[in-house]
Parts: sequence; C-alpha cells; structure tokens
Amino acid sequence: MEELFREWLSTQLQTAGAVSSYLRALNGNDLEYADFRLQNGLEQNVFDEQNIGTLDSFYQRLVRGGDLAGWNAEHDNRRLSAALRQYLDFYQYYKATQNVGSLNDKKALNKILYGPPGTGKTFSTIDLAVSILESSLPTTRPRSIQELKQAYPGQVEFVTFHQSFSYEDFVEGIQAKTDGEKISYEVVDGIFKQICQTAVSKVESATSENISLTNRKVWKMSLGNTLQDEDFIYEECLENDYVLLGWGYDFDFSGLDNRLKIHEKMSKSLGEKLDNNNYAVTSVNVFKNIMQTGDLIVVSDGNSKFRAIAEVTGEYEFLEDDSRSGFKQKRNVKWLRTFSPSLPANRIFDKSLSQMTIYQLKPGTLNVDRFQSLLSKHEPSDKPKPHVLIIDEINRGNISRILGELITLIEPSKRSGNPEAIEVTLPYSKTPFSVPNNLYIIGTMNTADRSLALMDTALRRRFDFIEMMPQSDLVTENLDGVNVRQMLNVMNQRIEALYDREHTLGHAFLMNLNNLDDLRNAFKNKILPLLEEYFYDDWQKIRWVLGAAADNFYQRQTFNNLFTDTEAPNTTEKFQRTGIDGLDEDVFKAIYQGL
Repeated sequence: MEELFREWLSTQLQTAGAVSSYLRALNGNDLEYADFRLQNGLEQNVFDEQNIGTLDSFYQRLVRGGDLAGWNAEHDNRRLSAALRQYLDFYQYYKATQNVGSLNDKKALNKILYGPPGTGKTFSTIDLAVSILESSLPTTRPRSIQELKQAYPGQVEFVTFHQSFSYEDFVEGIQAKTDGEKISYEVVDGIFKQICQTAVSKVESATSENISLTNRKVWKMSLGNTLQDEDFIYEECLENDYVLLGWGYDFDFSGLDNRLKIHEKMSKSLGEKLDNNNYAVTSVNVFKNIMQTGDLIVVSDGNSKFRAIAEVTGEYEFLEDDSRSGFKQKRNVKWLRTFSPSLPANRIFDKSLSQMTIYQLKPGTLNVDRFQSLLSKHEPSDKPKPHVLIIDEINRGNISRILGELITLIEPSKRSGNPEAIEVTLPYSKTPFSVPNNLYIIGTMNTADRSLALMDTALRRRFDFIEMMPQSDLVTENLDGVNVRQMLNVMNQRIEALYDREHTLGHAFLMNLNNLDDLRNAFKNKILPLLEEYFYDDWQKIRWVLGAAADNFYQRQTFNNLFTDTEAPNTTEKFQRTGIDGLDEDVFKAIYQGL
C-alpha cells in the first residue's frame, strides 16, 4: 500500500522532497512521529492500520480543536495531519477502484453499478472510466464527472435517463430549423450516436507540427449547404486546398478593401439598393477583408458537427469558372485536420453553432483549451482510443423506447468488427449505423427505485452487474464519542430485516463528518427523509430502525374528537418529527447501544 500511495502522492505534490517528508510522517521511520501515534492508540506505521475509520478518527483529533491539535501545530507545520489527509483521500480512491473491479476485468464493454442510495455508484463510475481510458492504474483522480470530461476531451459523455427520455434524445431525431421565413427539418444526433461517431472518427489528414493559437482569429465557416446536396463543394475544397464562399453571386470583389465598396458593387451589379445590414455584403467583407492570413477556419457540418480545420494561407481571389454559378469567392488554405465521420460540435464548442455561413468564434463559444488539444501534434495510430458513455439512473428510463432496435447492437458480439456484427439503417437519417468495439457503457442503478429483478430482461442479458453495497469501514468509529460505523451497521441490519438489503443506507450519507452538527444535518436532510420514503406512513417500522432513540426523533401525537359523526375515527395517532438541532451524542448512541 505504501508504494501505491507513493506513486499517487508524487502526482499531488510538487517535489520529491515533499513526498519523502509525508511518507516519513506516516511509515514509522521517524521515531518521534511513530511513538506519538503509538501513545495515542494508533499503529506506529500508518500503512499497517487496517481500519480506515480509526485513521479518520485520529485525523479528527489532529484538527479542528481536537485534543491532539496542539501537538500537530507545533511539529513541522502540521505535517502529520497534512500527510494523513492525503492518505485518507488516496485510500478512498483506492477502495472505490477496487470495488468496481480489477483492471483485468475492465474489458467488459457494458457494466452497471447497482445498489442502495449513497453507496458511491456515480462516484465510482469515474474510477471505472479512468481505468478503461488509462492503460495502468492512474495516479491522479478526477474529482467529478466534469473534471473527467475535461481530462479526456471527446472520450467521455454523461447522460441521465428519466421517464421522458426517448429514442430521439438518445439516438437521433428531427428538429425544425428556421431561416428567415423558411422552415427546414434537420436530423439531430443524440448523445449515443454522437459518441459512437466520435469513437470511430479518424483524422484522415493532419499536419505533424503543433499549432499555436497565439495572434490568430478562429472562424466558423460552412462549405456548401448539407441540406441541399452541396456536399461536393466540401470535397472540391479538400482536393484543391482552398475554401469557397457561397455568398457574393458571381461578382469579383478584387480591390474592394472595405464593406462600403462591396455594398456599392453588389447594389450596382444587382440593380437594386441593398439594405445596410445585408448579410451577403457582410459575409463577403468578412471573408475578403477581415479574415487574415494565418487565421484558422473550423468547417461545420450542419449545426451540430464539424469536419475539418484549416489555416488561411492566401489572400482573396476570384475563382474564374464560367461553368458554375456561385461559390466563386476563394481563399487558399492548408488543411490541418479533417475528420471522418464528423465530430460532434460539443467536442470544441461550449455553445450551439449558428446557421450563419461565416463568423468569428470567440471564447465562450469556442472552448480554447479543447480546441488547442485537438490541434496538438498528431501521432498516427491504428488502435482507436477507448470511449466511455456513463448512463446515470439507467433503470429509470423506458429502455425499449430509448434504445429501440439498438438494444441488440450494444451486445459485445454484435459490435462492429466482430464476426457477428450487425448494422442497421437509422429511421430518420437513413444512414447505416453500428456500435463500435471501443465504446464502453457504464450505467448506474439505484435499487431503491427499482429492484434488479424487475429490470428489463433484454438489458440484463447484455450487461455485467457490479453490486455496490454500504461500506461501513469508510465511516468513522468516533465522532465526538459516537461510533458512527456501528450505528450505520445496526440501522442497516434492521432495515434489511424489516424491508430488504436493496433499501439500506449508503456510507456516503455519513462520510466527511467533522462534528455532531454534521451528524445532525445528515439525519435531518438525508437519513430521516429516506426512511420516511422507504416506510411510507409506517411509523412503527421507522421507530424500530432508530431503536431506543426513536422518541428523540419522532413524537407521538393523539387527536381526539375531530369529527361530529359518531362513525368517524375520533381518536387518531400520528407521529411528528421533532427538532433535531439540539440532540446530543447520547441520542445517537442509543440507536445502537444495548445490542
């Protein structure tokens, strides 16, 4: 364990000296620290301590006014508490990683983590995802789904299923688009189709050098209308190393160095006075005069994808070609990246793309960090990167409605590249579709919402299931005299006897408690509401779970003579939750003592 911690710690601290200092504070090599721990009920070598709750309790004594805080403050600027805090963070991460399966088992493409509320299912998806995305046990753990997505841009997506979620949200659907008074309908990809396409998308061409964004503007540009069979424009541009603007009719704007001159030329050529805000004038002026050599262009593919990145290498030219109408405004470019299939816009954009043909992308729309990462030096590889789709609350959605015919395609043997691979034609786009072999699906399932036995049979057959039950060893044994670990174990034993193990209380509700106020808040805001949901209106069972402390949490109220009708129940008993803020440690001890 010490060596694993050393590797992990080296990623958290800036110097090797700091790593060594923290290790000495914990491993028994520093006799003063070792003797201090032994005198206060701890192993001389922290790494020999098997009870993580004991370590957490010892840490609480070192900080926040604990009885050992004075000694800690006087020795090496609180080095012991700082080192122990790092070890507790590491142990929690290590324990979660072990709980979701060893790295040797990570090849299962479809997994569901299931268990009662508060057992760290969503938290553990991060560890499982990282173990898939990395070739060895990582030393730095993203602390949230957002950090996970930032650490692996384009390789991770997250979605939560719910009763209203549909095939159109998850796979693809039709969305109305307006352009002035015109309405058109576009097929919009859902998150599942997007990550499947990203997983198989290849960089078809790329420069070998890194591309800096310093002193460059970045532009979004459309090359032809993808809804009007103008895809040949994009192909032509790729073949000839240029980009073409569709606006400007067949007029040559050479020598016109500002918007006013372009406006006059276009008005005169068309024989009409154009509005001052005419978009054709604006787009030609941007393309010819504002866009500069060295600027970058992101070529869109509809409003939800992009398919290439280019660097502007030449000034404006008019394309002399009498055989064509339109698309005669030209700028030479160098193609930096081309993608097939196109990548989803959220890979580099934080906001939706506009339908405008050409406009500047600014921070807020363009995610500069992700864009720079996409432009970093490209190393060709025949092995596709793993991608992960995390589906939270997978059992809350209507699986048949959400996946439709694709339920078969997620089966490992039916994935693309396998002998039994299946490809289907999607109903809206009419394009062929299959699920790639490098897409891992991780679901979470709260068994308090729906039992595993009631889950869709087709889904059960296609997933490996990992049980996530309460881990009381992650809870402290001593919080101001309350053995929180024993309390959790006893309450869960009672719940299992009265209900079932799928409705027990997770350890997460009672972690990171620093004092009795935190414990009171955990009961008031998490535990009691959950018990009231589990045992709806069955107050006696709630009281049994709370044991001898029940009267301190719920008071019996009797109502007499409520009705004038003699047949009505004139004596009624109800229970009212009491004020919890004043409860002392003896009340919480009473939950488990005497057993």
